[in-house]
Parts: sequence; C-alpha cells; structure tokens
Amino acid sequence: EADQAGNALFDCHLCPDPTLAEHNPLAVRIPRIIPHYENRFPEPDRLRVGSFGFGIHDKGFVRLIETVQSEYDIADIFILMPFNDVVDVAGRGHALETARLCREAVRKPGIKLEISHDFVEKSELLDFLARNTVNAFFYDVHKDRGISSTIEHALAVRRPLAITRAGMFRHVASAQPSICIEDNSLRAIIANGID
Repeated sequence: EADQAGNALFDCHLCPDPTLAEHNPLAVRIPRIIPHYENRFPEPDRLRVGSFGFGIHDKGFVRLIETVQSEYDIADIFILMPFNDVVDVAGRGHALETARLCREAVRKPGIKLEISHDFVEKSELLDFLARNTVNAFFYDVHKDRGISSTIEHALAVRRPLAITRAGMFRHVASAQPSICIEDNSLRAIIANGID
C-alpha cells in the first residue's frame, strides 16, 4: 500500500512501520509511538498473565492459556476481549466462542482465568497491563497485516512482553534476549525482564 500511495488526498503519508522499505518518496517510515505512562503498581505476588484484543480465533488466546499451563501450576490469566461493533456485534461471531474455548482449555486447578468483554478507555487499558507480571500476545504466525498497536501499549507499562513470530510483531521480533515464545519459555521471558 505504501508503494502505491499517491498525493491526491495528502502531500505525504507517514507510515508508522519501522520495517517499511521506502520505495515511494510520498510514503515515509516513522517510528511507533509509545504512550507516556508511569507504572505505579507493584509486581503481583502471584504470576499474573495479561492479554487483550478482539476475540478473533487467530489472536492466540487458547495458545496463551495452554502455554501458561505447560510451565506453571499456579497462575492468574486475565484477558480483555471486547466485542467489535463492526465484525463481531455483541460477540456472536467470535468473542463468545473464543471465550468458551479459553475456559475449556483450563485444566489445572491452580490456573484462574478471567475474561472481560468490556471495552475500556486507554487509561484503563494501561492500568490493566501495568498490573500484570507479563503481557502476552500469541497471534497466529500467519497473521500478517500491519503492525499491531498492542505492543506500544504493553511497552508503555514496562512489564515483560511475550509474543509469537507473527508478522504484525515484526518490528520487535528481533529483540534480544528474545521475547518470542518460539525461542524462549514464558518463564525465561519473564526472568529476562524488560531490557
């Protein structure tokens, strides 16, 4: 799309994709903007894994639950999964089914899962992310549209971040030590912190 962008409506197109190869002088690559946020929440005593996004099956929520259970016997998993009024009105198309599959995936008694379908304001979202030990986004690796804005919100709260090698995370997939679940365990990603 950037290669085809013209100047009929705009003089220039600012593309917040640090991986963009600039072939079109009208499409300029700019960095992602991380919101300002001061995390005043203490780290939780018990492992608390957070995630958020619309409840579409390729967001990897079930994989997240399975990954947590493969490494831990005791953990709290919190997912904000609001309905999308465009493609998932009242959650009937995706979110309610995804939530059901998530609940069915819990098999250990020490794993607690809480799913909210409330759409929250940006400040509430940042507070939600700030309360977690780690924030994890396990999108299907074939999910390759643009750059996901979930990353900027998660980085703002300065908690460890775990991702998959999905194309929508291509701008942070090369972080070292790796934050990709394909390269490191969730336990290792948490231990590595936010460096």
